[in-house]
Amino acid sequence: MSDGGYRKTMKLRAAVADQRLMNQQLRDRNAALDAEVVNLKQGLEAAEERARTDLGMIGRKETFFQVVPVAITSLNLEAVKPFGLSRSEGGLCKNFWALGLLMWMFDRDLQPVADWITKKFVDDESVRMANLTALDCGHAYAETAELAEALPRFRIKKAELPAGEYRGITGSEALSLGIAAAGELADRPLIFCSYPITPASPVLHHLAKLDELGVGTFQAEDEIAAICAAIGASYGGAIGVTSSSGPGIALKTEAIGLAVNAELPLVIVNSQRGGPSTGLPTRPTCCP
Repeated sequence: MSDGGYRKTMKLRAAVADQRLMNQQLRDRNAALDAEVVNLKQGLEAAEERARTDLGMIGRKETFFQVVPVAITSLNLEAVKPFGLSRSEGGLCKNFWALGLLMWMFDRDLQPVADWITKKFVDDESVRMANLTALDCGHAYAETAELAEALPRFRIKKAELPAGEYRGITGSEALSLGIAAAGELADRPLIFCSYPITPASPVLHHLAKLDELGVGTFQAEDEIAAICAAIGASYGGAIGVTSSSGPGIALKTEAIGLAVNAELPLVIVNSQRGGPSTGLPTRPTCCP
């Protein structure tokens, strides 16, 4: 065999070996996936059993979890087609389509949501009308598609609350007020150093308005600079606080080790995202 033929044969053998390895890795991954599916089913069964126990349903044969398929994406796009939106723009309206269905399910008035949409999109008539239409169509679908056979309707009575002045508050607002109060009670300056990232950014926004309470805020150029600035504030005698979410916390890991080794107090706010890895950063509303 010539040298050229030998080299070609060896390359072919190497390629075959690589392909066999890839096939084995694929089989291993499929086996691991099958195992995870089994674990998921077992977890759902355990969760259902716990729910039955909590609701006093032990011994009853009704299925606790119920899947009702609804083609929300296509139905929503059909509903907003007259407004000339692109497919991606029209797709963003499906949240209100789904909300309309849920409003029917819980017997809630659509008008407050419609008022919010009108105020939110006051400057864009096509987007405003598309979202209002999606909301109405989702509600109408639930009402006319006889979903009552598959989905129960819940009528929630108005809460009986004592007369007084009430205030709605988000998790980020409550956390911001708590951080400011901690500085007041400790009688120390508080420095909040952060880099914007969803859903942690609102904490920085709220604290930036509380400078009269002795709260200092610093928007850094990146996650590492933010935590290092907070460590520096702590070294200087202030209460150093930083915040982030998901991948931002991962970027801060080395500096967290620095704070631990230097034995410097440091407050870290991790605003949780839904899902693994980088999570669901923008669409859901998350609170710390």
